[in-house]
Parts: sequence; C-alpha cells; structure tokens
Amino acid sequence: MSVLTPERIDRWEVFWAEVYLILTVTALGMHITRVDPHVEVFSNMMFNGVYTWTYAACLCKYAVMSYPPSWPFRSAVALFTTGYAAFLLKYLAAYNHMDLPWFYVAGALLFTSGSLTMFFATRPTPTLPPKEYSSYSEIHTGSAIFLLGSLVFTADSSAYVLKSVSLLSISFELEQLALILFVLGRIFFLRAVVTPNSDMLYRKAKWMVLNPRKEESVETHDLCAIVCQ
Repeated sequence: MSVLTPERIDRWEVFWAEVYLILTVTALGMHITRVDPHVEVFSNMMFNGVYTWTYAACLCKYAVMSYPPSWPFRSAVALFTTGYAAFLLKYLAAYNHMDLPWFYVAGALLFTSGSLTMFFATRPTPTLPPKEYSSYSEIHTGSAIFLLGSLVFTADSSAYVLKSVSLLSISFELEQLALILFVLGRIFFLRAVVTPNSDMLYRKAKWMVLNPRKEESVETHDLCAIVCQ
C-alpha cells in the first residue's frame, strides 16, 4: 500500500495552506505592532525562505508528474517562486544592512504577473466536476485578491526607487493594506484545499468514516497543484 494515500495528501495540502496563512498573519501582526525592525526583517527573511523552498519543491514535482497542471498554472507557480526568492534577497540584504530596493520592485512585479496568470489559469468552467469547480472558484477569487495586494506592493516598492515623497509618506499604510489583502487571499486558498478527506482540523467527513470504501471515489488534488499559492 502506498504511503501517500489520498487522505494523507489532502491533510498535507491543508497543513501547508495553514502554514502559509499563519506566516502571512504573523507578518501582518509584526507590521501593525511595529516590532523591532531587526526582528521583523529576520522573521520575514525566514518566511520567504520557507515560501521559496516549498514553491520550488512544487516545480520539481511538476517536472516528474505524469499529468502535471496546465502550463499557465505552472507558469504562475514559477513566477510566485521567483517573486518569493526576490523578497528573500530583499530581506537578506536588509538583514546585512544593505539597501537594495530593486529586489522589492522585482518581487512585487513577479507577484503581480503570477497572480494575473493564476487568475486566468483557474477560471472555473461549468464542465468541471463539482468539487474541482468549487476549488477553482476559491483559487480564482484568492488570485484576484492577491493581484490587488501585489499591485499595492508594486506602488509601495516604486516609491523607494522613484523617491516619491507622496508615496513614501504612506508606505506603512500601503504595506499594511497589501498584507491584509494577502491574508484574505490565503483564506480562499485554504478553503480551496479542504476536501471530504480533511477539513481545516484534519478531520475526515463523517460520511467517509461511516463508509470508508467510498474514499477511493473521492476526487483529490495533487499535493502541489493547489497548495502553492
């Protein structure tokens, strides 16, 4: 019997979606409460390291899958991966007392491109099975919210390059708004990976507990196809 049962795969997807949500909420909380800048920079460096590593793992998985997601979906994940890597370099530079705003601009633009690509790649169509239609609808909505957040980050990052006094004066508010939008997007992405095999508390639906033989017929997602948002 394979170790990667549908139930374990679905729980693994929910786990990572929750990790991403928790990290984003933590980043927002640190920003709002104005924690020590060194703590915030180090934490965000670690967070973006986690994002970059897990998203890169998804890309590696796609390379060996028999039936990988569509190329627009894979392209979106690649853009997100590169964007997270740019943010990682931004915080790594800041941690070493270097000011490299172009990494911020690059990360924001890559996120904007990735969100836009994912938005079109996950448009739900009536021909999809009910569960897949529901998941794509959640991802579609989350991608739209991520796109708005990415545009806000782009506006904020451009202020540091263009030396725009008006934008720099509201930089704190812009970053806060972008993080709030990202938290909302993460919630939709988490909802997208919930299946009868695993709810948000890793519990199986009652009807599946009572009828375990039906587990094989339940549609499940690929380990990386949905969680990499």
